Amino acid sequence: MAVPAPECLNGCFQITVHQAKNLPKTDNMGFSAGDPYLILKDCRKNQLLKTATVRKSTDPKWNETVLVSVVECSKFIFQVYDQDPTADDLMCDTTLDADSKMLKQVQNNQTAEGWVPLNRRGAEVFITIRPCYHQQKGHLDVHNTRFQAHPGCRITLFQCAHIGSERNYLPTVNVLSGVHPGHGKGLYAAPSQAFHQDDNNTACPREYVPRNCWEELYVSILEAQEVIYIVGWSVNVEIPLLREHDVKVRGYENIDGRNISLGDLLKMKSQEGVCICIMVWREATSNATLGMDGVVGTFSEQTRAFFAKTKVVVKTFLRLNESSLHMVAFTHHQKYVVCDAPALLTPNGTPPRAPRRLIAFLGGIDLTKGRFETPRKHLYGKNDSWYLSGNDYYQNCVVGAEWNRDARQPWQDIHAKIEGPMARDLITNFTERWEKQTTSQGSRDALYPFAQKIEQGRVLRVEDDVISDPAHPEAWHAQLFRSIDHHSSSGVNGVEGGIHNAYEHAITKAKRFIYVENQYFMGGSKEWDKAVKESKRANWLHKVQAVLSGADELQAVNRVPLLLVQRILKAIDEKKPFAVYVCIPLFPEGLPETAAMQEVIYWEFRTMEMMYRIITDHLNVRRMPGKATDYLNFFCLGTREPLGPGQPDPGIGQGKTRRHYVAASRRHMIYVHSKMLIADDDYIIVGSANINDRSMAGDRDTEIAFGAYQPNQSRDKNVPYANGSIHGFRLCLWGEHLNEGNKVNDLLYYPESKECVDYINQKAGRSWQQHAAQHPMQQDCHLMKWPIVVREDGSVHSIMKEFPDAPGALITGAESQSIPDFMTS
Repeated sequence: MAVPAPECLNGCFQITVHQAKNLPKTDNMGFSAGDPYLILKDCRKNQLLKTATVRKSTDPKWNETVLVSVVECSKFIFQVYDQDPTADDLMCDTTLDADSKMLKQVQNNQTAEGWVPLNRRGAEVFITIRPCYHQQKGHLDVHNTRFQAHPGCRITLFQCAHIGSERNYLPTVNVLSGVHPGHGKGLYAAPSQAFHQDDNNTACPREYVPRNCWEELYVSILEAQEVIYIVGWSVNVEIPLLREHDVKVRGYENIDGRNISLGDLLKMKSQEGVCICIMVWREATSNATLGMDGVVGTFSEQTRAFFAKTKVVVKTFLRLNESSLHMVAFTHHQKYVVCDAPALLTPNGTPPRAPRRLIAFLGGIDLTKGRFETPRKHLYGKNDSWYLSGNDYYQNCVVGAEWNRDARQPWQDIHAKIEGPMARDLITNFTERWEKQTTSQGSRDALYPFAQKIEQGRVLRVEDDVISDPAHPEAWHAQLFRSIDHHSSSGVNGVEGGIHNAYEHAITKAKRFIYVENQYFMGGSKEWDKAVKESKRANWLHKVQAVLSGADELQAVNRVPLLLVQRILKAIDEKKPFAVYVCIPLFPEGLPETAAMQEVIYWEFRTMEMMYRIITDHLNVRRMPGKATDYLNFFCLGTREPLGPGQPDPGIGQGKTRRHYVAASRRHMIYVHSKMLIADDDYIIVGSANINDRSMAGDRDTEIAFGAYQPNQSRDKNVPYANGSIHGFRLCLWGEHLNEGNKVNDLLYYPESKECVDYINQKAGRSWQQHAAQHPMQQDCHLMKWPIVVREDGSVHSIMKEFPDAPGALITGAESQSIPDFMTS
């Protein structure tokens, strides 16, 4: 059974509002023409375009164009207003439904153009709607997004905050490297990251080396001389970036980085004259009355207070919206750092035109408590050592936990270092957000004057800030994506949904396999079980929120799960191997039995049900052998640390709270906070965006991500698989999850094969049994099957009623009768 054709609009469209005619006269008691402007909205009443105002006209000409990205959009709304000194009046409007002649034309990939009647006699508006399908330079560059793809970049991928002495826990992986014979060394000089080459200047194997994220960030901050921009959901000034050992940086030999907090480090750099601006989400509950940490522990007011009366400029911003409920419910979720760094030599070895370039760190790791992690994901073993220096004990899933007695909450996250021209796009994003939400000229003047510094020769021009020749075997293309709207960015007129576009592009292009590692996974609610929809429509709260949001359906409408299903169905029809692996947390962070967490689990469980049902039905219709789990599997991460010989009991005692259960079982999930997709080892997306509508819609949480690939390491270059840095990163990451030791099983080189699927399912299934066992035992690996079973008919069932150590926390979840859907989806 194929996925039904969408009834709504999905994708990118260029909409031009040309002009209107015969508008009603609204000024001077209806005797004079008004001052009209037009607002374009989608079915959820998100503003996509607001035109300029034309003075005193009944036939205004606007000729304004907007690029919009929509998901499951059932209509476009065009409203013409008359601008007045006191309150603007609605003059007339119209709605284009998805089944209208014009939008059906657009759904058939045709440009639609013409006069559309407004709801006042004789009034019309002339519009053009054009589907956008043109491609960019590279075969994996994403079209129709705000930022173009940049060649000449370099990406360093991090699988956790720190590797350090646990390098021996990870496998040795070889990847191709080398130098293009027509370009000397090909890669612009970077002494610390020299690439291997043979005597003929051709590509040859080298070992993939996993890197230390926070160490490299620490060095980059110390080396900055001009500017440091930090964007965060949370920035905690108390944490140190270095833990295991010190790293010496020229000019700072007397500093022990293990003993300096992030806040003090930034203060020191600001006193040296470095321009430092920090932009943090302002949690409404973070204040002197309710507590400086805030309910969700973002420390936004604590961060602002720490830098008061210093040269570091901190701005804490609410997620603005017309709805006060939205401003409390949704966040600024972007997380990255941009700073200047020493410029590299030019290809011929001559000095650069300016001494400084820009680099960035971007991904899922917040600069806050609990994010420092190593590959072994310790529960107890290092609670009294460098692992938790800076009072960094973190446990958000067990009430009453103490650092010297209880398990910590292990953390899985992905981050990246970006060098090259894409870092300039992050400056653009920062500037647009800062200028949109700051109110004083003084705050705007606090930004680094890039244009002036470039003219002065202090910072490279963007065309000169290139890391490699595009022909070099290890060259990268990188492209920035956002989920954001006009409330948060001066550069957006409406809603920007570039991250969803990127996921759609990567999934559609995939040929062998897709690996998703994400904090949440829900979507495609139009295809959820009919009973679920009818239940929600009968809920009085759902009816109220449907009116408030302008939507009639459940609010997990992003298409990422459906796109994965469609790609699997294509592989089934073509009789080609294809596999999708999804790794998510065992349950959302917090107490899993609470209403909000149970509803999130409920949406995720319904998403899995939908996916397996469609795949199974399609296999049956095609009379194909096999089962849905040959193509799609869900996993989570967990660990267990039984008491060793002679190791004292922590003495928590007996009881019936979650704290007592966890202490007795000596187990805990590893919380997956990553926001990553890998397709074919060829293309990777990393950022802050989860797979839910909060992150993908653009009008909820503000998100950022990038996509990248190495065009000269492609699977299309007559090799059985892409063999560049993404390949090495994925094998190293899977080696950690599966505890593969020094060498990964050869099957992991071919994730699309049934043999690989079976191998991973077998190891992950045994790991779950060990995790769920009544008596504490060591797990073979961290990767576990998510606790469901898929039957032959495609139905999905939990293998036990409740999550381990969590009384009342149903694995199937439960819908809430009191929490609005848009807050949990």
